[in-house]
Amino acid sequence: ALVQRVSREALTKMCKKGDRQAFDMLVEGLENEKETVRENAFEAIDDIIQGQDLNKSLDITDALITGLEDNNSKVRYYAVSILGKLRALEAVNYLMNTLLEDKDYHVRAESAWALGEIKDSKAISSLHKALKDPERFVREKVVLALDNFADLSSIDPLIEALQDKRDENNRVRALSALMLGKIGSPKAIKSLLEALKDTFSDVREETSQALQKIVRINKVPNITDLLKEVLTEVEQE
Repeated sequence: ALVQRVSREALTKMCKKGDRQAFDMLVEGLENEKETVRENAFEAIDDIIQGQDLNKSLDITDALITGLEDNNSKVRYYAVSILGKLRALEAVNYLMNTLLEDKDYHVRAESAWALGEIKDSKAISSLHKALKDPERFVREKVVLALDNFADLSSIDPLIEALQDKRDENNRVRALSALMLGKIGSPKAIKSLLEALKDTFSDVREETSQALQKIVRINKVPNITDLLKEVLTEVEQE
């Protein structure tokens, strides 16, 4: 195939100049039997498609979905990335499975991002499950993806993530507090008040901001007394 005889860099430059034949050559490479050719084709298309609305003119979704099962984790990663950029609704079920089952945590994390970009609400339950992923990086991406839904069903899973102290890194907890503030439900107040005792300052800061938003939105009474009580406990510890 011609795609094997032309460098990825050369094809990418040609595609960015609007050469449709060059792009077709890359598409051909998506299902090539040689792993290196597939990887180069997926990576090039991921680069080319950045910021472009090509979904209406291209029919590559099937090849991308096939790429989710590739033995090469880089191919799977780029397939996920492209599907997210294309906001491919037809790929949601496949991406949900990749989020929960892929062996490579980078691929799982990218799947969370892609589902957040596509914004199909049926992905929410899988994102909730992925908040228990053993890799912190995946959980961070999941919390950020949930920001695109602001769904009330996310309150309990986010509270669990806020209380999850398995990592020395505190970013998941800080992001969870931020998202709870954006959702704005008073249901989260008790857990957020407890989070004001967190040993990390950025968690406490995001928690404080979240509480202020929730109080402002819901006009919660007696919150000042509760805050004073919590802050007194923190000073005594």
